Amino acid sequence: MKRGKIGEKIAIGAFVCLLLAGCTTDVYEPTLEPKPKPIPEVPKDSVFDFSMESTYDLKIKYDVPEGCRVPFFVYAENPLSIDEYGNIILKEEVKWVDAGFTDLTGAYLEKIKISTMTDKLYIYTSFPSLPMLMVATINGKSISDPEEVDLTSKVETKSVLRGATSLSGKLAHLHTLGGWKGNGRPDYLLPEKISISKEALNTINKILPEPKPTPEIDNYLIEGDIHVTEKAHLDIYIVSTTTGAHNLFGYYCYPTGNPPKDANEIEDVTMIFPNSIVNPNIVKRGEGVRLHYYEKGIDKGTEFPAGVSIGWVIYNDAFGLNPSLSKYNGKPIYSTSTLNAKREKFMASFQINGFVVIGFEDWTNQLKDYNDLVFHIEADPVDAITDNIPEVKPEPPVMGTATVDYEGLLAFEDLWPRQGDFDMNDVILRYKSVVTYNHENRIVKLEDTFKLLWTGATIRNGFGYQLNGVSRTDIGVEGASLDNSQRMAVIRVFDDALAETAHNTQTPEYTVTTTFFGDGYEKDPMILPPYNPYITPSLDKEVHLTLYPPTEKAKESYFGTDDDESVYGKGPYYVTYSKENGEQMPFAIHIPGSVEDFVVPAESKSIDSYYPGFLNWIQTQGEESKDWYLHPADENPKIPVE
Repeated sequence: MKRGKIGEKIAIGAFVCLLLAGCTTDVYEPTLEPKPKPIPEVPKDSVFDFSMESTYDLKIKYDVPEGCRVPFFVYAENPLSIDEYGNIILKEEVKWVDAGFTDLTGAYLEKIKISTMTDKLYIYTSFPSLPMLMVATINGKSISDPEEVDLTSKVETKSVLRGATSLSGKLAHLHTLGGWKGNGRPDYLLPEKISISKEALNTINKILPEPKPTPEIDNYLIEGDIHVTEKAHLDIYIVSTTTGAHNLFGYYCYPTGNPPKDANEIEDVTMIFPNSIVNPNIVKRGEGVRLHYYEKGIDKGTEFPAGVSIGWVIYNDAFGLNPSLSKYNGKPIYSTSTLNAKREKFMASFQINGFVVIGFEDWTNQLKDYNDLVFHIEADPVDAITDNIPEVKPEPPVMGTATVDYEGLLAFEDLWPRQGDFDMNDVILRYKSVVTYNHENRIVKLEDTFKLLWTGATIRNGFGYQLNGVSRTDIGVEGASLDNSQRMAVIRVFDDALAETAHNTQTPEYTVTTTFFGDGYEKDPMILPPYNPYITPSLDKEVHLTLYPPTEKAKESYFGTDDDESVYGKGPYYVTYSKENGEQMPFAIHIPGSVEDFVVPAESKSIDSYYPGFLNWIQTQGEESKDWYLHPADENPKIPVE
């Protein structure tokens, strides 16, 4: 943006000529005293911060019983896809931009720092009985409340189950418990949804985790059928699904002790859910159905006699909402393992304080995590079905940590407070960082790798960073120097870029590990990478990102002098305007994300002439040309940077 009348600019011809010559060769004598000028009044809201990131409040609320802490991940793009078999796949190549834990009521409210090019956030969790994916939209300076993403396909009009009360084709022999809508929502659902305790949810999450099975899963792969030991009514409730397949789910009965030896011996199969996939418009979590006892084709009512066993059957993707996903080949998956090829087991079962859970794998050639469909079976009386089901003693969940990766590029001009040539190549670094949070979303560890890519100056610049708001005594540092003379945490990485690069013949790396003592620090964007980075052309001179404050060691007399418009003590800091076009220009810039293809402007080539979109980005206060750094002018010479 163009500068206004912010203080009088003082220029002496001979001095300016010397300065311009120094900018061309990046030769500067740090001992020269800055030229003082009147302290300007710079309205902070008129200054562009050159930031390619924005900070928002992210609010999440999951419907869980008190005592459940939900882990989640935040993505800048949809991290899920559905493969040809209907499996929901978490894309490994898509990296999360944030992660954390809710409090014990399922609520979360923290700051999130993300790229200005992000317009949506996707919140993913594998915690049972919750929306696997929600999406929030960025509107100006706020984020909308997250809404559940429909992971299912649109209804195909030629489904084999289009009839509202009966079945056709290969499924015509199944009994039904009532009618259903065109999308598969039954009209015979129970009026009340089930409530699931925190103990049950935490145990389900432990035994049936997504996406890989627990090593203990074999303990729960008993014969999956339910045995009724006394007269009882049976209800089945859907807890969660982690599949994209539109499975038909049903059951069959047989005398206990005399299971069918093959599918032809099953006399009666009854459909429970035509389309057993959790969806706000199809079946909601916690909704259930009361089962009927069929014998020789006759509905005997809702009371099951003692001595009857119940097996379960899945017709994979039989609802056929999307022909490209439909792989149903007439070979159902049974809980009675003798009915499956190679006696393969597809069901896990266990109980928590009498709360019976059954989990299914819905495809024959996939990793068995047994959480594609998870149900709760409830009997009245409760003890009528629990004899053969393993009991799991609920334990408080072991709360782990969450990690978030950051990366980006830092570029500095070292002639501050005088204007340089704005080629932004005096010191170039790439960083990759990992931030670790505990279960209360407090920062407990920082792991940073800095790679010094280039130094285009003859000044021996040092590099470091400050953790704004963090006391020096609250951290321990390995791999770099913690400045013990300052109250705030200031970390020095190196002192001489020229020596470190051996005059640009090497690209050294530095690994720094910072550990927070005690319970760590509250999540704060200023304690997130790249922190408050700066270079030091001399011991008392620091060059920071625009608006970022200096450390205690920076010499006050430099600020607000020569071409700098800083107001020491209250800000703004590191503000200057180009003598060529009057636009605000940076002394340092941060480009977040993977910028492997970024090429540094050649020596003395101003970044705004090298990148055509740079000035428009400034003039629109960052609203346009947000990807300017991806589009250099081809005709300009470049400095190759590894």
